[in-house]
Amino acid sequence: MKQSGYSAHKKRRPQGHPLAIALARLMAGVALLNLCFVVFDFSYISLRDFYLARLPLLVKGYDKVKGIEPYRDTDAYLKSLEQLNQALETKEISDPDVGQLVQKLSEQSIEMVNENPFQLANKSGTLEKIKNRMRDRLELDSSKDSFRTFWSVDYLKQQGTESEVAWFNRKIAPLINTNYFRPIGESGGFVDYFWLIDMWFAGVFALDLLVRTLIIKRRRPNLAIRDAVLWRWYDWFLLLPFWRILRIFPVVIRCHQVAWIDLGRIENQVTGYLAEHLLDDLSEMILVRTFTVAQSTVRDANLGQWLSKRQAMVEINDVNEMQEITERLMTVFVMKVLPDIQPELENVLRHAIEQSLNQLPVYKDLQFLPGINVLPNQVTKQVVHQLTDVTSQTLEATLKDEKGKDLAAKLTESAIEALQTELQDERLLSELQQLIGDMLEEWKLTLLQSFESQNVEQTATEVAQFRQSQELRASNATLQVISPSKSISSGSTKMR
Repeated sequence: MKQSGYSAHKKRRPQGHPLAIALARLMAGVALLNLCFVVFDFSYISLRDFYLARLPLLVKGYDKVKGIEPYRDTDAYLKSLEQLNQALETKEISDPDVGQLVQKLSEQSIEMVNENPFQLANKSGTLEKIKNRMRDRLELDSSKDSFRTFWSVDYLKQQGTESEVAWFNRKIAPLINTNYFRPIGESGGFVDYFWLIDMWFAGVFALDLLVRTLIIKRRRPNLAIRDAVLWRWYDWFLLLPFWRILRIFPVVIRCHQVAWIDLGRIENQVTGYLAEHLLDDLSEMILVRTFTVAQSTVRDANLGQWLSKRQAMVEINDVNEMQEITERLMTVFVMKVLPDIQPELENVLRHAIEQSLNQLPVYKDLQFLPGINVLPNQVTKQVVHQLTDVTSQTLEATLKDEKGKDLAAKLTESAIEALQTELQDERLLSELQQLIGDMLEEWKLTLLQSFESQNVEQTATEVAQFRQSQELRASNATLQVISPSKSISSGSTKMR
C-alpha cells in the first residue's frame, strides 16, 4: 500500500552498558524533577490564588521561599474582621464593643480604597473586583459609600447582621486574603530564595557534566578540552541561574536518550515540513549562487592566465592535472575508442582518398577505360584498412613501451604548451569567456525550469518509501539471522 508523508519511526531503546543506562535514567529523572520545581516556581506567583484556595498549607510553606509576607494593612483588616466574627458569636450588633469594631472596619475599608495596598503585588485588579462586588451589593455608584453603608450598625441591623457578615466573609474576605507583601532585595528585584533549592540540583548537574566531559575526552583523545566541554552544549542550560525555564530542552533530550519519550516522529515531521517549504527556495538560491559565482569568475578573472599558467587555481598537490587528464584520455582513446571506431574511420579515410583521386586529371581520363574505375576502389579499401590497422596497433604498442610512454608524455606536454600559447590571444579569450558565460546561463535557466516542474510532495513521498524499504530489508535480514537458530533449537528439541 502506497503511503505519503514520512517514514514511521521505530521505538527506540537506549544503547550501552546496563549500568550506564541506569545512571542516565537516574540523571534524567533528577533533571525532570528539577524541571518540575522550576515550572512550579515559575508559575507560583500567577497561580498563588488558586493554591491559596485549595492548598493553603502549600502556600504557607512556599511563601517563605518566594519571600512573601502578609501585607500589613490588609492583614490588619482581616484581623479586625476576625475579631468582629468572634464578637458576634457572644454579643449583639448593638453592643458598643461590636459597634467600635464595625466603625474600625469602615475606616480601614476607606483607607484600603484610597491607598490601594494591592498595587505592590500587581493585584490592583483584585481591588477593583472587591469594589465592584460592594457596589453591586449596596446598589451604589461609589465604592467608598458602599463600604461606609455596609459597615454601619443601622445597615447590619436592617439587612441582618449574620447574613451580611457571612456574605462578606465568603465574597470579599478571600479576595483581601490574596494580597501579600514581597520585599525588594539589594539587586533591585524581589527577594527569592529558590536558588537555595536549585543549587543542590545545579551541583549534581555540574558533577554529571564534568564526568561526561572526561568520558568524551577519553573516548576522543584528539578532541580539544573546550570542544569536549561543549559536546553536550544543551546541558549547560541546567547550570544557568537565570532563564531556568530553558531547562526544558536538556530535559526533553535526556528523556529522549533514555527512551522515555520518542522525538523521532517529531524530528521527521519537522524535517519534512522544512524540506517541503524550503527545498525549492533553497535549491534555487544555491543553484543561482553557484552559477553566478562561476560566471563572475569566468568574466572577471584573467581567463588566459587561468587556462595557461593556472595561477588563479588553488593548488592542493604537485600534480599537473591537465597533463594527467590528457594522458589518461589518450590511453583510453588508443586502447578502447580507436578499435571501436575503426570501421567509421576507414570510411572517412577512404572517402578522403577517393575525393583526392577524383581531382587528378589523369584519373578522370582513365575512368572511361573498362574495369579501371573498380581498381582504385579496391586498392583504396585495402590501403585504408591496412593503414588504420597498423596505426592502431602501432599506437597501442607505443603506449605499452616505456620509451613510447615517455615520448607520448613529451608530446602531450608540447601539445599543452602549444595550446597555452595560443590561448594568449585576447580575441580568442574574449570569445571563450562569452561562450562559457552563455553556456552557464543556459544551464542555470534550464535547471531552474526543472526545479519549477518538480513536485516537492512527490519527492518527500519517494524519500519515505525509500526509508521504509530500507527498514524492511533490515528487518528481513534480522529475521533470516534469527530463523536458523530457531530451527536448530526446534530440531534439538525433537531429538530429545
